[in-house]
Amino acid sequence: MRRVFNYPLVLKQQQEIEMPAGAKILSVGLQSGTIQLWALEDDSMEHATVFIELYGTGHSIPTGPGQKEFIGTVTNGSLVWHIFERVDADRL
Repeated sequence: MRRVFNYPLVLKQQQEIEMPAGAKILSVGLQSGTIQLWALEDDSMEHATVFIELYGTGHSIPTGPGQKEFIGTVTNGSLVWHIFERVDADRL
């Protein structure tokens, strides 16, 4: 069944989220003081690892393996976070 689920993000540069394979990341936002990621997913699919990266405005965004796909920007008080999904080169 297709549903929208949310995943809380922690304030660290790189993190991994387990969600059903083929899930479509819809958006990010602030909910009750926590950065959340929302995804449309089919919960009958096996889980896969999604790599998420957070960068503050003006912070360096390293280059390296994979491509960074922009998801969205979230403002939390005076802090602004830009969230990306890292897509590994072999998945491009």
